[in-house]
Amino acid sequence: MKPSKITIIALLCTVFQANSQTMNEWENLLDADLTKWENYLSYRHQIGYNGNIPKDKLGNEIQPIGYNNDVANVFSVLNESEGLVLRISGEIYGALFTRKSYENYHLTLKMKW
Repeated sequence: MKPSKITIIALLCTVFQANSQTMNEWENLLDADLTKWENYLSYRHQIGYNGNIPKDKLGNEIQPIGYNNDVANVFSVLNESEGLVLRISGEIYGALFTRKSYENYHLTLKMKW
């Protein structure tokens, strides 16, 4: 049995309506515990860092700190009067990345140096 044109049109309208509803909804990615984020930390900031793997006093390569091991609180959240603010100390090179993948999005943020 072939689906009728009306069934196909109704299905497409339902899918389009569901997509348009989710496109208009904002997802706040910042919370007090950074639960929507993973982090990676490499090496402590050193004056004169040239991009090579740092070495200890004996000449052995220093291992990066790794994933989700932010014991120095490089990434933290402050509760300011205007709302939650992501604080990055910068003492250790690293990155934050979302747990969930996103595509075709609009990113809105404010930055303070």
